[in-house]
Amino acid sequence: DILGGSRSLLFNKFRKYFFEGFKAILKHREKILILVKMMYASQGEVMQCFQQGEKAIIDLENRFLISGDFDQLTDHKLYELTNQLINESLDNWSCLLYTSDAADDLLCVDFG
Repeated sequence: DILGGSRSLLFNKFRKYFFEGFKAILKHREKILILVKMMYASQGEVMQCFQQGEKAIIDLENRFLISGDFDQLTDHKLYELTNQLINESLDNWSCLLYTSDAADDLLCVDFG
């Protein structure tokens, strides 16, 4: 709503920036996963984003395309995938719940 709705010019810019950011973090996905696994090992029981246990890590790996052939992924296909993530999060109750509780747990994002 802040960006003028999902069809606005600002929201389309968000889609573009999300794609660019996602593409950038994919280069560091292994390091990010190591850090997340360390957080889970030390604080897993108390952090809200790990309520589903190791499934949260598996879901993150899937979002980072670990199981897929990352080297064969074109920018066009990656743009489609990032748009799919955004579209799935629109009006998703868990994302709406996250934004209302964001100050409580800044490290945990649920896109699914």
